[in-house]
Amino acid sequence: MSLSTRIAMSLCGVVLLYGALAMLIQKEVIAPGFVALEREEATEDMARVLAAIQREIDHLDTFCHDWSAWDDTCAYVRDKTEAFETANLTDSTFADYFLNLIYILNTQGEVVWGKIMDFKSHRVIEMEEFPTSRWAITHPLLQHSKAHDTLSGILVTHSGPMLIASRPIVNSESTSPIQGTLIMGRLLDDEGVRRIGDQALVGVKLTMIHEDAGPGRALASSAGARGQYEYKIKDAQTFQISSILADIYGQAGLQVEVSIKRDIMARGQELLRSSTLLIFASGLIALVVALILLRRSVVRPLLVLTGHVARVGKEEDFTALPLSPRRDEIGTLSHEFNRMVGRIQHHAGERSRAESALRESETRLRTIIATAPDGIITVSAEGHVESFNPAAERLFGYAEAEVLGRHISVLMPGNPSPDDSGIPASGAEGLGRRRDGSLFPLLWTFSETLLAGQPLITGMVRDISMLKEMHEKMLRSEHLAAIGEMGASMAHEIRNPLAGISGAVQVLRDGFTPEDARRETMDEVLTQVGRVEAIVRRLLLFAKPWAPRKERVDLRGLVERVSRQAQSRELYAGITFRQEGADALESMADSHLLEQVLWNILGNAADALRGREGGAEVVWTFEGDGDWARIRLKDNGVGIPASAQEQIFHPFFTTKTYGTGLGLLISRRILEAHGGSIGVSSVEHEGTEVTLELPKGL
Repeated sequence: MSLSTRIAMSLCGVVLLYGALAMLIQKEVIAPGFVALEREEATEDMARVLAAIQREIDHLDTFCHDWSAWDDTCAYVRDKTEAFETANLTDSTFADYFLNLIYILNTQGEVVWGKIMDFKSHRVIEMEEFPTSRWAITHPLLQHSKAHDTLSGILVTHSGPMLIASRPIVNSESTSPIQGTLIMGRLLDDEGVRRIGDQALVGVKLTMIHEDAGPGRALASSAGARGQYEYKIKDAQTFQISSILADIYGQAGLQVEVSIKRDIMARGQELLRSSTLLIFASGLIALVVALILLRRSVVRPLLVLTGHVARVGKEEDFTALPLSPRRDEIGTLSHEFNRMVGRIQHHAGERSRAESALRESETRLRTIIATAPDGIITVSAEGHVESFNPAAERLFGYAEAEVLGRHISVLMPGNPSPDDSGIPASGAEGLGRRRDGSLFPLLWTFSETLLAGQPLITGMVRDISMLKEMHEKMLRSEHLAAIGEMGASMAHEIRNPLAGISGAVQVLRDGFTPEDARRETMDEVLTQVGRVEAIVRRLLLFAKPWAPRKERVDLRGLVERVSRQAQSRELYAGITFRQEGADALESMADSHLLEQVLWNILGNAADALRGREGGAEVVWTFEGDGDWARIRLKDNGVGIPASAQEQIFHPFFTTKTYGTGLGLLISRRILEAHGGSIGVSSVEHEGTEVTLELPKGL
């Protein structure tokens, strides 16, 4: 068995032992960690769900307090005026505030006014848990001793779980004696459960545990105990966590179940598989590297030394042994051998060095030509291509073999020299033609030399498309700056007369009676004046010199905050917001200016989604790529017509009835002030995607 075979077998044994130990560590140490992470994620999701339920209860309790601590409610309990009922206790009150129950009782437990209804269908509901005429004075919901007492929580009824809030009725300053009790309730129907799930960003299931809660038990003031959870692996893809919520009587009322996908375990298992492959791959690489190093440092030098000694003995080849200096036994042996043949080798070495210098010079020249960033072309006096470097291949799309011997006009059409040879004049701009037939602007510099008595023309060619594009961009920026300056001047000149017109029209309108048709005309004039005022403000905003005050900004957090605010506005009703991509994405930027950009593009998305029946969706995607951060907004609206897509960044171009055509342009100026950019792509009737790109700068 040879020395190299023995070394290889020993190294293979070491690598296999290392792989076995690594797999054992993964199974016993790393894998249980992913299970713990899965439980932590489920616990956080459940905590958000419970917090969302508590917020719903708190909102209901706050609204109940606004009504109970009110002079009008206090007076109604005493006098039961019809005006109060007409103004406040209407079906629209239930619908506007998502209420299913309103009860007003006096201090004797008599029902002054009470109704339970489905605010969606306006159908009255009867519930045996709420008497219609008189309540027992000892009923837990009537136990208020101070003006600021509150009783709120969850009540399990035969109609389903209900969020309930009870407050004492006092005057607006909360200084009068308690006049009675105001009770408000909201049933937790499927829509309410979905709303809670949307707030917590998970799927939620609520199950009633019992329906016979009696009025004699103690009240609970919170949604349920925190931290008492049950974990369950439902299947290979789903992990489930459940918790029990106490009702207002302190009994187990609702079971809350949250199901999450087992993404962490799936990623963990994939990571373990990948790490196992990497361990064996790295072991194999280490084995190969070790074998190579041993072969280079031990085996090959011995083979070289043995072969060289044999060749000297047989062929009288007195060249030096080609080994680097070493301080081991092999180095000593080779050094002594080289001393023996050194004198004979001296003359051969001189010749070898001269030949090597020549080869290096040729190699250096070829390397310079091959790595030059500009295209280098040599052309005969008749205009035929004789050489073509790699940069020219990339520039024109031809391989060198495809153009050798062909006329230069194939690459540079329409640029004849004075002698009509087709060779462009030296130092000028012109057009180049790529293999696919596309034309591009180029700059060439050609010179003529003699080689072996024959003229040879050498030229350098450079693509100047980017330079021209930068020039056009600079001209466009100067044009927009001029428009902004002109717009600012116009806005200042228009604003004062506009204010005068608005004031005069308001005076004229106030002089007409509400029935006079001219008053409606004046209202329309004021509307149009307001529209002009909005355009003036946009012009001033467009002309504003942007100087961002940069700080570390959590881009995903900023988008989530804007999305939450949008969901509470009428313009975005019916639109579903969703986030995808990187969990954490930051940039050094001005958060206020970025928020303005987000509102601009979100408003455009809302306009595109207006009128869509169901399924209206806005998807935010977050991406990090090296030094850049990207935010993408994609909607499934009507899209932008192809004829309008090239004009969307032009000043005052808009497809909206009341738009100014400056929103996207202002957004682009803000991003360019940050060193970023904005891009828009759209397919008509399918949707639009807007990409915001910002330097991270962290």
